[in-house]
Amino acid sequence: MARRFLIVSLLLFAVGCGEGWTLDYGKPAAQFLSSSIPADMEQYEGRKVSVKGVVTSIDTGDPENVWLDLGQGIRCNFRGFEAMATQHAVGDEVIIDGIVRTGGDAKLVLDPAISRDMSAPFKPQ
Repeated sequence: MARRFLIVSLLLFAVGCGEGWTLDYGKPAAQFLSSSIPADMEQYEGRKVSVKGVVTSIDTGDPENVWLDLGQGIRCNFRGFEAMATQHAVGDEVIIDGIVRTGGDAKLVLDPAISRDMSAPFKPQ
């Protein structure tokens, strides 16, 4: 009985943390420069990508949804991680990893999103 409970608990944990696990440890399905985002981003829906660009604005108005914009219609939702988003300033070049969400007014939404080390390998397509 205890063994069955442990297995079910681990499965629920793995399923519930799937996006977080992918965001932290998963390999990006693609890497893009913000200036060359393809029009057919629907093929990456729900998958992790990396985008390199220049910060154009940071919106901390909603503490549960902190947004960083890279221009060209690219929005990155750092959710409640305000410290991670605000470590950057407008004009900084950054690499952002995130899960692709399509639809809406933005050309590309990464939600959730995290900052990536600028010295990490980056080979845009």
